[in-house]
Amino acid sequence: MVLFTIGVAAGKTTILNSSSEWIDLNQSLKTEHITYNNIVSFCFEKGTMVTMADGSSKPIEKVTPGDKILSVNTLEMSVENDIVEKVDSAICNNFVKIFFDDLTMNVNTDDHLYYVKGKGWCSVNPESTFRKYKIRAGILKPGDDCYKILNGRLINVKISTIQRIPGRHTGFSIVKLNKNRSYFANGKLVSIEEVETIKEQTRTKPKK
Repeated sequence: MVLFTIGVAAGKTTILNSSSEWIDLNQSLKTEHITYNNIVSFCFEKGTMVTMADGSSKPIEKVTPGDKILSVNTLEMSVENDIVEKVDSAICNNFVKIFFDDLTMNVNTDDHLYYVKGKGWCSVNPESTFRKYKIRAGILKPGDDCYKILNGRLINVKISTIQRIPGRHTGFSIVKLNKNRSYFANGKLVSIEEVETIKEQTRTKPKK
């Protein structure tokens, strides 16, 4: 078995292997959210850059309702302008680092959804995603082709490694957009938090 990374979360040791299943060596992996406004959030770390409609970037913690950003209609895989309607923040203990083969990195909760070529919405911890949000997601793993925006166009970027981060951290999320269900976090295509609209698109076979 080829191992990609070993991490510790909530006192439990986990290994991400080549089949990309999180193996809990202590039988159960405890995750916990402490939220603001009683909302459990898909979150990114402070400083994660959101791609705006004019092509510039803004730290996610500074994004506010009314901001114009880029999103994707995942039924057509077309990049579109969109408007932020709701944002949120939360303290969570289930953060992971996701490294990409373009030498970039995202830090987000393990239940956060990425749109993957040929697979649709996926998270590092799909069991947690389903338990909290009732979304049936695929497993996000090393080797997956995620989507990245470059010069206004979508290209693919592979995940190289995933690592867990111990401890509690404050995260930030975009909850709702005016039109679509996705945005770009450090250039990578990810979901908004409003789960009912995300669930609609999981029923449609993604385009490759």
